[in-house]
Amino acid sequence: MKAQSSTTSAFKEIKNPPLIPSPSIPPCEDTFFMKTPCYDFVWSGDDDPKFRTIVERIIKNNPGREIPVEKVKSFRGKDEVDDWLFKNPMICPGAIHFGEKNGSIISYGIQTNSTSVQKRGKYQDPTFDFQLPLQLAAEREIARFLIGGMIVIIISLCILNGLYVWYHGEFVRITMGCCDTDHAISTS
Repeated sequence: MKAQSSTTSAFKEIKNPPLIPSPSIPPCEDTFFMKTPCYDFVWSGDDDPKFRTIVERIIKNNPGREIPVEKVKSFRGKDEVDDWLFKNPMICPGAIHFGEKNGSIISYGIQTNSTSVQKRGKYQDPTFDFQLPLQLAAEREIARFLIGGMIVIIISLCILNGLYVWYHGEFVRITMGCCDTDHAISTS
């Protein structure tokens, strides 16, 4: 047993792990189970201009490729998204739902098809292939929105303690609280 897994990182000390770039939200066509035409993601909260701005930035700043606007669909609320997803199965890997707790706290939830799929011996895990890229994109653009859209130097990232950035000559803590898949980001 030990010999079989001795090459994994569980048995090695990795002092300088390689940098892994932030993953991009993949084209829906790259998802094993999607029917075409399809949407890269859908979202709720389009009656609020700040959420529209955040989604525009997610689309524009997706690492490696700008998401075509026609591959993203918006709705006013979660119920509309649920109804649409039920009536249109297998054409969208997931949704992001925005909410605002107050002027400095924006919350969001991510809804995905959480079924792992195998195709020709390869597995596709929606958590790592879709949910994580969408979550990172949402957190990045919400943080940029809350601190005024400035380019900042990220000093440290710890999901439990928050994101610290250098902003106007001082460290600003951006907290990221989570409960299941509902997240809230605020400046403090």
